[in-house]
Amino acid sequence: MFIKKAKKCLISINNMKPLHKIALRFVAKDIADDLLHNFIGKSPTPDEVKAATEGLKLSLSPSHTLGGLLEIPENRARTHRYFANDIVDALYRVALKRDPDPVGFESHIRQLSEKGKLEEVISAFINSPEFRQKHRGSIPFMNQSMPAMTNDYDKATPEQLHLISDKIKKSWEHLGKTRAHHSVLTSKDFLPDSLQQNIGTFWKSGEIEVKEIEAILNRHNVNLNEVNTAIEYGCGVGRVTTQLAKQVKSMHAYDISRPHLDYAKEHAEEERVDIKFHLVSDPLGKLHPCDLFYSRIVFQHNPPPIILQLIKNAMESLNHGGIAIFQVPTYIKGYEFKLEEWMKKEHALDMQMHCIPQTAIFTMAESTGCKLLEMREDNWCGEPDRYLSNTFVVTKNTL
Repeated sequence: MFIKKAKKCLISINNMKPLHKIALRFVAKDIADDLLHNFIGKSPTPDEVKAATEGLKLSLSPSHTLGGLLEIPENRARTHRYFANDIVDALYRVALKRDPDPVGFESHIRQLSEKGKLEEVISAFINSPEFRQKHRGSIPFMNQSMPAMTNDYDKATPEQLHLISDKIKKSWEHLGKTRAHHSVLTSKDFLPDSLQQNIGTFWKSGEIEVKEIEAILNRHNVNLNEVNTAIEYGCGVGRVTTQLAKQVKSMHAYDISRPHLDYAKEHAEEERVDIKFHLVSDPLGKLHPCDLFYSRIVFQHNPPPIILQLIKNAMESLNHGGIAIFQVPTYIKGYEFKLEEWMKKEHALDMQMHCIPQTAIFTMAESTGCKLLEMREDNWCGEPDRYLSNTFVVTKNTL
């Protein structure tokens, strides 16, 4: 109620005639004191009264005065807590374009009510996979004036590819043991301590992603339900794989991390779907022949020579007329990859971010008998002013 009273008071002030507004400046302090008392629910400090009084004297505007009040951290947090329900409801409808789900709604309400930090709640929404999927087309991308990168993507020997792969494998098996779901979608909602209350949202994101795959295929006259054999590379815990398996006739899932695959197998059993799982141990190993290859937010966590090899493996796995859909960053601001330096360095057991230039992908498609159907900028890496990420759709030429 105190906010409504404050707004009503200030709106009345704004509607006053000029002469009355001049007179009002002489009693601004008394009005500010009363306004603050209603707003923060207690007697204001002298500094608070001074700030509100100046706001009234300067502009007599609701936005200016309320803005001054909200500059005080205590008041800002209190307001966020007071309007937690309305704020979270609005974020769902504006940011995610849907009604709130009960579990997520209560989680955000609790976070805002306990901490009063609106910035953290907004960040959780705009960094969520659902927000990225729904707003990808409205997010600005990198400009055209970026300098060339140093990138030794095509200089690794087979022996070096194996050594690189071994290093990456250690990191991902560690992540699989410590925070498997969060390593797939890096929202704090999916960290071990928060996972149970958000697991429904995690699996739901896989359903949304499969609908996008279906739309891409439909644009090229392919019906997902008629796909004989599909591959997901980097299946993680089975978020997308289990949903794809419900649509295609035969599903193969590959991952470099055994702990992730264990979770994926468990989820497949829960969903009662048949999936053939493969643990990747050789980056040069051939994949099962397929009519659909899919990989997203996977290639980017491998150094460029591995990315190039994985793209080659994907394109070579396609049957004639088959389609590959994969996402990979093609430019990172300030990025460089020097093979020998990377090989010598000790790396933390954590995920890395890498990229490969578009021209390498075009060349690989041509050399493997494939052609490009689509190349779209996306926001799967986040930070569009730093990362240029693309989703590629290619097909194997028919005989």
